[in-house]
Amino acid sequence: MLKDWEHDYKLLTSYQREPLPERYKKPRIEAMSFSEAFKDYVGQPRFKYFLNNSVEKAKSGGTVLHHCLFYGPAGTGKTEAAKCLAKCQGGRFIYKKASEISSSKQAIKIIKSIQLGDVLLLDEIHSLKTRVAESFYSVMQDLEFENEKVPPFTLIGATTSGGKLPKPLLERFIHSFTMEPYTDEDISSLLVKKGTPLYVSQEISKRSFRNPRIAINYSIKYSENEENGILDMFKRLEVDDIGITENHMKVLMYLFEFDRPVGFETISFHTGIDVHDLSNIYEKNLIELGFIERTPKGRVLTGKGRKFVKEKESKK
Repeated sequence: MLKDWEHDYKLLTSYQREPLPERYKKPRIEAMSFSEAFKDYVGQPRFKYFLNNSVEKAKSGGTVLHHCLFYGPAGTGKTEAAKCLAKCQGGRFIYKKASEISSSKQAIKIIKSIQLGDVLLLDEIHSLKTRVAESFYSVMQDLEFENEKVPPFTLIGATTSGGKLPKPLLERFIHSFTMEPYTDEDISSLLVKKGTPLYVSQEISKRSFRNPRIAINYSIKYSENEENGILDMFKRLEVDDIGITENHMKVLMYLFEFDRPVGFETISFHTGIDVHDLSNIYEKNLIELGFIERTPKGRVLTGKGRKFVKEKESKK
């Protein structure tokens, strides 16, 4: 739910009445309207509705959007939304991976570089070290750091694990938005906007597990070999009608043959698939399809998954 803006208005408007260094007075880039900045942003209608209301309220108060937490699975448009917001505020988009900010010294350097209207995205913010996170507390709450004023800006915390954020950091986010998974139609629309033919976009969207990054990669591969057609491309890549690849099948076949719960490391060892890829790509996809499930003792094949494997084997 959106929180009360009253405190934010009082804080920022009082700050704006104080003398500011010249470089803080105007954004470096001309601000766009919300509709213009987000015109190519696909999906997330509920998120855009609430974000638009918040941005317009901030603009009417002569300030910028206060800090936001974007929560949701990978590939749901968190980074792209932050880029669009920067355009809307006439500020720069600054991307930092939280896990790579290893010291307070690095955090201070980032803070001191902030300009009016900037959007600072801390990706996977739940991985921010405690001491580093503490460096952001005063600037998020009071727009002040080491007795020096910091120009109004928006810090976006993007996370797939909101529950892992320390309470003091979580409490400094005025807004929290949950990003919903894309639909096949969203993915197709995204590709069409990037110039991919509609028929091709539809075939790709069916195989992308509703993930824009996967879809865009397929679209690029297609653009390099258009003359052979999209179905021929998927045949050569050994990607079936629902996106199952050779590595997906390795996982399914191992669970099918082992026929009892298996630990993650064991699956990785026997299939030769990197543990990170297994966790973030293949397992996620197969759970989404209902082919495997997690149990306290390990991963198991579902009835639906067993039926799928048998059908695949019968066609060989």
